[in-house]
Parts: sequence; C-alpha cells; structure tokens
Amino acid sequence: MPPVTIPSISKLAEAPDALGKNKEAVKTLIADSTKKIDDIKKKTDELVTYIKAEDYKDDKGAKAQTNKAEIMKLIDDFYVTEGKITTILQPISDGAEETILKDHPLKDYILGSKKVLAQSQNITTLVTDQYNEDVYDIPAIKKQYDSLEKEIKANTAKEFKVSDASLQSKKSSYEVFNKEADNFLATLRKVLRAAETSKTISVAQATEIQNGYQNVVSRYNNFVD
Repeated sequence: MPPVTIPSISKLAEAPDALGKNKEAVKTLIADSTKKIDDIKKKTDELVTYIKAEDYKDDKGAKAQTNKAEIMKLIDDFYVTEGKITTILQPISDGAEETILKDHPLKDYILGSKKVLAQSQNITTLVTDQYNEDVYDIPAIKKQYDSLEKEIKANTAKEFKVSDASLQSKKSSYEVFNKEADNFLATLRKVLRAAETSKTISVAQATEIQNGYQNVVSRYNNFVD
C-alpha cells in the first residue's frame, strides 16, 4: 500500500466549530485516523527491531509476514477513514475556496483541477474499499472512471491564458498536473482490464492505484503552491 508518510487530513488538532452538527463525527474520525497512524508507526518499529535482531532466523520470517499484513490493513483502514473525513469537509472547503478565488486569475484552472483531484480520490477510495471487503463491483469502478475521465478532458481542454506575467510559469505545472492525471487514467484502465477477467483486484493493483493517486496529489500541490 502507499507509504505511511502521507499528507493527512487528520493532522487537524481538533474538529472546528464551523462544522456544526458534523463536529462530533469529524472529531471521532480524526481520533480514529490519528490512532491508526500511531499503530502503523508502532508496528513498523516492531518490524524494524525484528529485522535488526535477525529474529527472522528463528521463525523463518513468519512474524515479518504477519506484521506486514497488519501494517497493510492499518494503512487501508486509514485511507477509508480519511475518505470519510473528506466527504464531510469537502463541501465546506469548496464553498470557502470559491469565495476566496472569486477574482483570482487562476480560479477556473484551480477549481477544475480540484474536481479532477476529488474524482481521483473517489475512485481510489472505491477501489480500496472493495479490496478491503474483498467484494468487487467492477461496473461501479468503471462508472467512477468515466466521471474522472470527463473531468480530466474538461480540464485539459482549457487554454491556459493569464495576463499576469508572474503567473505565466504556472502553465507548465498545470500541464504537468493534467499529464499526471492522464497517467492515472492509464493505470486505472490497465487494472480494470485485468479485473474484468479476474473479477478481483490484487494487493499490487490496489497499491499501484493508490500510488498513482498520490502522484496526482503531488502534482496538484505543485500547481497551486
């Protein structure tokens, strides 16, 4: 699964009052996500100690395999929790951002890219959930793929034109973001093609999708930074 050291919504110290009726739900989810991070670190430290002590020579690596499986499960669960937090926070964030960006020359490019990012997260969460539950609905993933493809095409079709000379350099990072999103689509197509035959998704395929999503996130951050 993806590296443990990933940007996390759960870095929020606590749920803000602006969440209203959702505050307690977000507070619980943040606590759950934070605990999973702590558990991942603890399990990782145990594995490092086990390897350094060469204890694998005593049990032929059995504990390492068990520990690794536990870490992978924790990471998968972590992503599910983060997805739930995002579902609650995203509408609030989007509304605030549209107001902030009202007169910004990059408004359309940023908001379009955010839609691509949101759809990328949605399909990654869907794949992760199905993998965790070992219950696969390939048509549902394909439907989500179609939504993502639509947003990517719309974002890529925009001609990057800004009059502010200081923002001209953003054109390159915008194009790189769209290219990375297109690469993510290619990864999804490859996995879906195999899944239609196997009716399942392997750990390697789920990992590839999650890593692809993280690449999209990274390119988005480079663009808006």
